[in-house]
Amino acid sequence: MKNVVTICGLETLHNPDHIVHADTFFDVAQTYKHDNPRDHYTILDARSFMENADPLGSLWLALIDLSKKTPLDVLNYAGHSSDEGLYVFSKYRNELADCYRVINTTTVWAEIQFSSSAEIRLMGCQTGGQEGKKWPLSMAQDIANKTKVPVWAFTSKSSQKQRKDGQYIMVPEIGGYVKFTAG
Repeated sequence: MKNVVTICGLETLHNPDHIVHADTFFDVAQTYKHDNPRDHYTILDARSFMENADPLGSLWLALIDLSKKTPLDVLNYAGHSSDEGLYVFSKYRNELADCYRVINTTTVWAEIQFSSSAEIRLMGCQTGGQEGKKWPLSMAQDIANKTKVPVWAFTSKSSQKQRKDGQYIMVPEIGGYVKFTAG
């Protein structure tokens, strides 16, 4: 049994390029739970932290507390993102500077406890690069360097797709997951 935590980013419903619904990323988290029923699973849904003065800080403290009780075997992120940040409470690149909304290269990972076999999966656009190309200065590489935990990330835009069984997954436009390790 693995200790799994998924951070679900906020879907703001303001993207004119594609139609989405408020549960887009939550549905992806539920699919992981469905596919791995033996794991101990916690979802940190951004919507649950919106009323806090510092929503990202509150979510981060919850993640730290969970990892101190039992080190994380898998940390998933399902949400809007780019090679520069994980937009937990935000959708647009121009909000990158808002530290209350975005996990970026200034985020401190030191307090999060990971097991020796842990991995991180970033299910969002371009966290590892763009147009199918792996970027050495990407968010995925930054997180791998800071945590010393392997990070799996997409190197292209991604979108939600519904499987034949009705469950939802994030699918990259180009390729699949790419692995990043500290170094």
